[in-house]
Amino acid sequence: MIKITKIYDLIVNNISVIFSLCIIIILDNSLSELLSVQRLSVALPSTDDILLNVQTILIILVIFTSLIKRISISKIFIVFSLILSTSKLAISVFLIIKQIIQSKPDNSQGVVGDLFHDALLLWLTNVIIFALWYWLLDRDNGDNNTSGQLRRPDFRFPLQDYQQDDWCKKLYRDWRPSFIDYLFLAFTTSTAVSPTDTIPLSIRAKLLMIIQSSISIIVLVIFVARAVNMIK
Repeated sequence: MIKITKIYDLIVNNISVIFSLCIIIILDNSLSELLSVQRLSVALPSTDDILLNVQTILIILVIFTSLIKRISISKIFIVFSLILSTSKLAISVFLIIKQIIQSKPDNSQGVVGDLFHDALLLWLTNVIIFALWYWLLDRDNGDNNTSGQLRRPDFRFPLQDYQQDDWCKKLYRDWRPSFIDYLFLAFTTSTAVSPTDTIPLSIRAKLLMIIQSSISIIVLVIFVARAVNMIK
């Protein structure tokens, strides 16, 4: 029964991860030209197209390695894809801040629509990217490592505390966090800008949450506040 549950979780998680990586590409390419990587002075004219092709190839490799059950290799391609997506997110945040600072009052009505549009897409991208990071770091939560010792988790979920209760032992005895749990964690981190019901335990988990919360604050506070001032 436990083996069947693990296989089911593996299939669901892989589909969710691949789908999320595809969503990230769609969101990236839905941003306005104001946030194009090509606007960087050090970028090549075809930088956006090159990055898109690289992301697409990485997703194809993730799908292929997952089908042939090369989980460790698939993880490497996911890491490369996340590094690339996170870098593009950081560049977009930099560019939109630059656009806000350089925007002129007489030209504000022309960019306010793009500002709201880009802010929403960046917020969604931020949630999905860090959900993937959390899942990647903590995907073996509760499992044993290669030496047979219990692996130290990066996050502590509420159900893991409630499993000490009799009623929870019966209903959630074999419960393990899935990708949806990490997506919920990333969503609540971006909305509350702080830990909610799930507690970060490791230093790397806390650092990732700091970065995600910082990006969320920039998007929700600075961008939206500036756009409202433009409307006025």
